[in-house]
Order: sequence, then structure tokens, then C-alpha cells
Amino acid sequence: SLSFYRGSKQPIHQDTAFVRVSSPMELAASWIALEDVRPGSGELEYYEASHRFPEFLFEGRTKWHAPGNQELGHYYDHLRRCAEERGLEPVRFLPRKGDVLIWSADLAHGGSAYTDTTSTRRSLVTHYTPADCHPMYFHYGDHTGKHAWGDRSYWCAMKKTYWEPG
Repeated sequence: SLSFYRGSKQPIHQDTAFVRVSSPMELAASWIALEDVRPGSGELEYYEASHRFPEFLFEGRTKWHAPGNQELGHYYDHLRRCAEERGLEPVRFLPRKGDVLIWSADLAHGGSAYTDTTSTRRSLVTHYTPADCHPMYFHYGDHTGKHAWGDRSYWCAMKKTYWEPG
């Protein structure tokens, strides 16, 4: 889960490039508005039907952008070119408090630049996978392990976070 107070200003991307799970196409995400979103507040934007764009493979073999990989500019160019070829402009999501947008792993989306620096864009983003799919840090990171939540689901987290000192 990610929570936002303001827009992220993230370039338009697909979650499969940055959310590393064992089966990337079994990922879904949701964006929940915690307040009415106003134009200029860094709204979520996306390309309709972009989950059908031709696949971009980093180093010709993986959907994940690995740290140190130099192809990120090519990846963003690929998404822009795919949108242009289809005559697509980004759609800005202007939800009311409580509205939810749910998307599949490859929907190209991002945070638009904000022009109103006083506006907030409080929201909660969550990622979902089947119970047998797991974060890639299970293979190499220190994590909490799986904690059951009901009969068929679990949650887990990395123990070391990027914002902790040391």
C-alpha cells in the first residue's frame, strides 16, 4: 500500500516495471480517493486500454526495471509512442471522496504535474495478487513472512524500509 498527501508526479508507467512480484501479470491495483480531487492537484492520469500495448522487455527479457538498468528512457518513449500510434491522450481521474479506480498490472498510469500547489490529493493505492504470488523480496530481502488474513489471503512486508537510518 502507498498513501499520498499530494500528487506523485510519477511519469506514466506500468506497475509491472516497478512492482516486483513472482507473476507480474497477476497483479491488480486500486486507487482510492480520500477526498474530492480537484483539477491541478496532480491527478492520477492513465491511457485507456494501455494494458494492451505491446510489451516492453528490459534487456530483452524481463518486464521489471532492475536497479542500474539504463533503458528507462526507452521504456517511457515506448509508452508515449504506443499512445501516439493509437491517438490516445492521458485521461485525468477526477474522483469524489470514496471513489475507487481498479486497474490491471499493465495499465499505463502516473501522476500529473500539479498547477495548484495549495491543493492536496489524499489517496491510498493498494496492490493485489493471488495468495500463491509473492513479492520478489521473498527471494532476497529480510521480510516479516506471510501473516494469514482470513482463509485465503495474507499480508507481508519488508522489515528494513528505505526511510530507516542505517
